[in-house]
Amino acid sequence: MENAFRLKFDRDLRWRTGVELYPVVCESSNGFKVTRTALESAYKKAQEENIRVKGLLINNPSNPLGTVLDRDTLHDIVRFVNDKNIHLVCDEIYAATKTFVSCARKMSSFELVSTQTQHLIAAMLTDQEFVGNFIKQSSERLRRRHESFTRGLAQVGIETLQSNGGLFVWMNLRNLHKEPTFAAELELWKMIINEMKLNVSPGCSFHCHEAGWFRVCFANMDDETMRVALMRIRTSVLQWKGMEAAAAKKQKQCRRNLKISLSFRRLDDCIISSPHSPMNSPLVQETNKHKLIKPWTEIPIHFTVDKRID
Repeated sequence: MENAFRLKFDRDLRWRTGVELYPVVCESSNGFKVTRTALESAYKKAQEENIRVKGLLINNPSNPLGTVLDRDTLHDIVRFVNDKNIHLVCDEIYAATKTFVSCARKMSSFELVSTQTQHLIAAMLTDQEFVGNFIKQSSERLRRRHESFTRGLAQVGIETLQSNGGLFVWMNLRNLHKEPTFAAELELWKMIINEMKLNVSPGCSFHCHEAGWFRVCFANMDDETMRVALMRIRTSVLQWKGMEAAAAKKQKQCRRNLKISLSFRRLDDCIISSPHSPMNSPLVQETNKHKLIKPWTEIPIHFTVDKRID
């Protein structure tokens, strides 16, 4: 199972069957790509833990990454499952290509849905012209929405994973963490939910092994909602950065004051301890010796009275 992976896999595959999902650790340094090295490493670790690997599950386009596996990666995956003689399970629910839709029509089964709704959906899916136009227009709208949203995030310094499919943006908020931990990630997530009033999902809920990544769905909001969301994000980020800048400035001033204080102290020590200092002159020392008078010392004063009377 590639990481980060779709949240519902835990529920759909584990709760009833007892199947254990073992993540293939992918690194942000290479865009969370699934590599042969990562696959081999995960397979070896599973064997060391006495876990019998039965198959590889991939999600393409990826939820939460919003990326599509390229042809070379797919070839590596197929070679890997063939070499290990295991199953390959592909979740392509977000693909929505003509090939996928055509395949889905042959496999689909409608349950707990009214006859009228079944007839409507079947008519929609069998209308080739409608399906083609719908996919084309939907793709164009998603592209514009994605570009606007990621551009707005970039303007406030928020990095996003370069994506090319799906409905999600995988954004990096590690710079807003107090520390690089999943506890800090959850603390930031609660702040986003409670203060910014935005619905995002923390990376740890997708079993991402790097703290600081968040998933946001850009496809389920209209242009006005996206504008409000970006405004809230921009306002909050600028406030946080302002607070950090003020704290850093204060800390820098304290270090500067301490440095100046220590510099003067060293200067005084040098002046007093230097053999060439005028304070060490014999004349100055002798003068200072006679100037030392104890406080409140009584000094006798004599008066002379002239008793002659003119």
